[in-house]
Amino acid sequence: MFKRVALFAAIAVLVFAIAGCSSSGGSSAATAGQPQYEMLSNSSGKSMVSDGERIYFTDGEDTIYRADLDMSSVVVFEQVDQGRVFAMCLADETLYYSAEAREEDELGNGHHRNVIRSIGTDGKGSKTIAHPSSIVTNIGVWQDMLVYVDKDGMKFLDPKSNIENVCAFNGKDIVYAQPSEEGVYFTTTDASGDVKKLCLFKGDMTRPDTTELADIGYCGTFALCGSDIYYLVLSEKSGPGDTYYDLVKLDAQGNVTPTGVTGIFGKSSMYTDAPARLCAYGDRIFYSKDEIDDKKHTWELFPYCFNTVTVQEKVLDGYTKGNINVQVSDVSEGFVFLRSASTGAGKDWVLSLADPNSLVELPSIVENAEQLGASKTAQSSGSASAASSSGSKSSSS
Repeated sequence: MFKRVALFAAIAVLVFAIAGCSSSGGSSAATAGQPQYEMLSNSSGKSMVSDGERIYFTDGEDTIYRADLDMSSVVVFEQVDQGRVFAMCLADETLYYSAEAREEDELGNGHHRNVIRSIGTDGKGSKTIAHPSSIVTNIGVWQDMLVYVDKDGMKFLDPKSNIENVCAFNGKDIVYAQPSEEGVYFTTTDASGDVKKLCLFKGDMTRPDTTELADIGYCGTFALCGSDIYYLVLSEKSGPGDTYYDLVKLDAQGNVTPTGVTGIFGKSSMYTDAPARLCAYGDRIFYSKDEIDDKKHTWELFPYCFNTVTVQEKVLDGYTKGNINVQVSDVSEGFVFLRSASTGAGKDWVLSLADPNSLVELPSIVENAEQLGASKTAQSSGSASAASSSGSKSSSS
C-alpha cells in the first residue's frame, strides 16, 4: 500500500546542540546557550529529501545522489538524460521526482519533455509515469496519490493505475500545493495576480471540498508547522523597487498573527525575482532574506531560522564562509541545503546544524560518488505517454 507520509515526520529524539538558531527554551537537557533540535525527516522537497534511512539530493541539474544520514557513502542514484531535476518526494520505498528530460518517441526521435518519474529506493524500476503540461517545482503525497501543480491546475495522480484527476478552482490559477494530515493546502491567484488566496482541499475526488482560508501576499511558498500555517503578506515598508513581506501565522481557529519578521525574502535585482522558500523543520522555519549595506551599496542574501515557539529570528552561523549568497532550499536530518543565489556561481552548499563551521560545497561532497545501477535514463515516450493518458479524467472543485 502507498502510505500517507507526513511532510515533516520525526524519526528519532536524537538531540543536536546547535549554535546557528535560537533555542526553543526550557529544556533541562540543553547546555547553557546551546539550542536543541530533534532529528527530523523531510519526505518532500526541491533539492533534498529523506525517508529516515537515507538522504536523497540533487545537484540542480541532471543527477540525484543518495547518502547515509550523516551525508557519507554518497552514490549516484539516478541520472536524467540531457535534463534537469526540479523536485522530489519519497513514499513506500519509492522516490518520485519531476524533471525536464530527453525522451525518444517510437521513431527514435529525441524530444525534451516535462516528466514525473518513479524509481525504487533500491535503484531499480525507473520509469516515467506522467507528462505534466509545464515544469513541476513541488510534489507531495496525499491519500495514496501524488499531488503536484502544472499550468492545467492541481493534479492528483494514482501511481498504480496512472489515473490522473485535475482540480480547477473557480477558474483561478493554482500556484503551489502542499499535502498535510488535514488535506492539501494550496494557493491561487486571479488573472491580474492581485488577488491571492491560501486554500484547503479536503474530501475526495468524487466529493471535493475546498475552502478559502486567508488572503496572502505571495503564492509560491508557505510552511506548515503543526496546526499552524506560516505565509507571506505584503509589508507596509514596501516601496518603489523594494518589495518587503511580513511573515504571519494562521492558526487552526482562523486567527492571523504577525510574527514580527519583515524583510526582502530573496527578492532583488541581483538574484531571483521571487521570495525565498519557507522550509518548516519541527517548530522552526528556515528561509533567506536580502540585507542592504547602504555604505557599500550592496545586497547580501543570508539564511535565517525563525523559532515559532520563542518567536525569535536569527541568521544561521556558518553562512559567511566563502562570502556567498544563498537561498535555503530544504532542511532534513539536521542538514540545510543552500542553493547559490548568485548568477553563474554554479555551486550549492550543505550546512550541518550541529556544526555551523561545516559549510561544504556540494561538488566536494559528490566528487567521489560511485554510480549505482544503470547509466543515464532515457525513457520511451511511447509507453510513457500511454501511462500518463490512460484513464485520465478531470473533476472541478
